[in-house]
Amino acid sequence: MDVKLRHLAATPVGRSVRAIARVVAIDATSVVFGVEAWNGDRRIGDGTHRRGIVDVTEFEKRFGVRECVRSLIQFAPGIGFTHSTLSPSSS
Repeated sequence: MDVKLRHLAATPVGRSVRAIARVVAIDATSVVFGVEAWNGDRRIGDGTHRRGIVDVTEFEKRFGVRECVRSLIQFAPGIGFTHSTLSPSSS
């Protein structure tokens, strides 16, 4: 829903970067994460990321997602779905 980031410093090619995300707020419609990027002990970026909360059952009803995914499973059973209600049976 919303991303705000600041670039604070460059990192040389080949150097490792560590990213951290923490939940900083939750309301009825969204979750806000505080994010940071580090190059060793130097912070190279920070910001926030707001994600909407989705009621999966309601989403599936409104957009017919289950039917679409089930048809994909029928034609491509090797696809790895992680949503438990959409997983292919192991029969």
